[in-house]
Amino acid sequence: MACHCISGACDKLLQSHKLFLLHNMTALEKENEDDPDMGAMIASELEALSNQLAELEEKLKVNIILYSAR
Repeated sequence: MACHCISGACDKLLQSHKLFLLHNMTALEKENEDDPDMGAMIASELEALSNQLAELEEKLKVNIILYSAR
């Protein structure tokens, strides 16, 4: 049972973090829509952060599985 609670809490945390990043990056894009260089930099950063987040999610899932196997 504790395993599901940990997994559920982690899922909620990751979802909240994704929404936070998406909201902030979208706001930055709107603020800088007249500056193509800034827009390109924001888009690049958003892609890099998305990739990083995906990697961290996978690591977290592995750690949850390892933790629950104890």
